[in-house]
Amino acid sequence: GFNLTRLKQLAKEIKKNHDLALELWATGVHDARLLATYIEDPKQATEKQIDAWMKDVKTVDLGDKICENVVVKMPIWNKKIGQWTKSKKELMKRAGFQLVYLKAKKGKDFEDADFEPYLQQIESEINNAPNWTKEAMNLALIGIGAKRPAMRKDALGVAKSIGKIVIDYGDTSCKNPDALEVLSKSKS
Repeated sequence: GFNLTRLKQLAKEIKKNHDLALELWATGVHDARLLATYIEDPKQATEKQIDAWMKDVKTVDLGDKICENVVVKMPIWNKKIGQWTKSKKELMKRAGFQLVYLKAKKGKDFEDADFEPYLQQIESEINNAPNWTKEAMNLALIGIGAKRPAMRKDALGVAKSIGKIVIDYGDTSCKNPDALEVLSKSKS
């Protein structure tokens, strides 16, 4: 397997290449698929293609990179948030909340009120959500509160309501951020 730094270097050398991205994805090889997300041209990617790619996703990192590298650069990204955050599939729903986080972080074309339904959904669902969805919901909550100053108070209220969220990272030293702690310290 390639490390992510090497994949990013390789993607810079290749540049955007829709046809190659499709070929790499078709291999079914995880690292090839990761590379495909870096070289895919969002202007040429289609909604049907993205839906098919997401159905193939079996790992958190691959779904996250589809969102970060491709979907947020497509006009369909808000539509995908609406669809994927309602999914019953763990990694699909995670992708929806990954997009909510990215929307909060980078989405200058969105009104603060656009985030209210997601705060409500996080508050009502996070404690019973599957592990990886729960992680993305927690990050979305932090993103909304930290990157959207007008939503900070609402996000803090949700963080207080849900309490500390525990994510199972297995035998690693990874720890998820405590939304209440992070948002209480946020300067936004």
